[in-house]
Amino acid sequence: MQNTLTQQLSEAFNTNESEVFISIYLRIRKATKGLEWQKLHFKQLVEQAEKKFKQQFTDKEWQLFNDEFQEVLSDSTFWDQHLGQSVGIFTNSQKLVVVDLKHIEIEQVHVSDLPAILPLVADEQVYPTVDILALQNKTFAYYKVRDGIITEMAFPDNAPTTLTKALGSEKTDRMVNFNASPSGGSRNHGATFHGHSSADDEREVDQTNFFRAVSKYLQQHEDIDQNIPVVLFAEPRQQAVYREVSKSQRISEALSIDKSPAKLTLAEVRDAVSVIQTQWQALRTQSLTAQYDKAVGQQLVLDRIDTMIEPATNGQIRTLYVSPDSRFEGYFTADQEGQFTIVDQLQDDIIEKISDIVWQQGGDIEVVALQAIQSQSPAVAILRY
Repeated sequence: MQNTLTQQLSEAFNTNESEVFISIYLRIRKATKGLEWQKLHFKQLVEQAEKKFKQQFTDKEWQLFNDEFQEVLSDSTFWDQHLGQSVGIFTNSQKLVVVDLKHIEIEQVHVSDLPAILPLVADEQVYPTVDILALQNKTFAYYKVRDGIITEMAFPDNAPTTLTKALGSEKTDRMVNFNASPSGGSRNHGATFHGHSSADDEREVDQTNFFRAVSKYLQQHEDIDQNIPVVLFAEPRQQAVYREVSKSQRISEALSIDKSPAKLTLAEVRDAVSVIQTQWQALRTQSLTAQYDKAVGQQLVLDRIDTMIEPATNGQIRTLYVSPDSRFEGYFTADQEGQFTIVDQLQDDIIEKISDIVWQQGGDIEVVALQAIQSQSPAVAILRY
């Protein structure tokens, strides 16, 4: 799945060119500790970056990078614009890119020939990106879940948000035959009604037609991303009818909220949707474990960090599993013959560097607790071949 945070870096920087990147991640604490503390803390991290830069890139000038960071330090409004848990600040000395992290708290400084992207990946893998279709017999509502934030989508008046709006005069005709003749020989005159179909049958037809209209409308709506999965929020029977009518490939088979959304406030919807995160994380771990087990059987797994460097550089790693908060201290360099050496005295995170290379080469990165796949390594690589 495309990570929208790392995509921001891809669009801002040409990472295929040989450059130096400085990546600084820091927690946002202005609200509790004040502006001066926040600026001083960032300045200290910039000093760490300078020290690493001068160790690793002795032939480069620090001043151009420092100028980019000084613009942040001199802008007092900067910290009012970034209110997530943390912020990532990246520069290649020519431009500066800022990315907000909404969920994880992190402090890191990296100096390398690629931006450090692992925290961005971890932040976006906390919550699923899904849409929620809340269905009732005669109404529907549509929600978008982005970065754990739920927003209800507004529709115009002519949208088929209710059964009456969707079907209008096409609702099942409930006209009946009326007979004013006496009934059963009784002296009391009565009225006998003969419906064309039972009330239950009529309701089922109306509901099917309503759901069909909803499905068609949502598939054609220009503000709905047709690549994002849809989770049904409805009683099981309504879900079954909608799945049969819609046949949309977007409807999640694995995720659902099996209850009626009737009369729920947005806060109550948020509580119900929290079930999805639990389901999604469990299914994600299950899927990653299955992929790992299959790769083990095919002998396509590497679990030693030093054996991953060359395959990563050659684009051979299909998926890199990284345990949260894992680090492998050191720094690796390549000689003229392409042989890699880990240098201990230049401290950095080799797992981060391997992750950056896998990202650049088009591989996938999954931040997951590796205890689930019975691995003791801080990272595991699955090879393409």
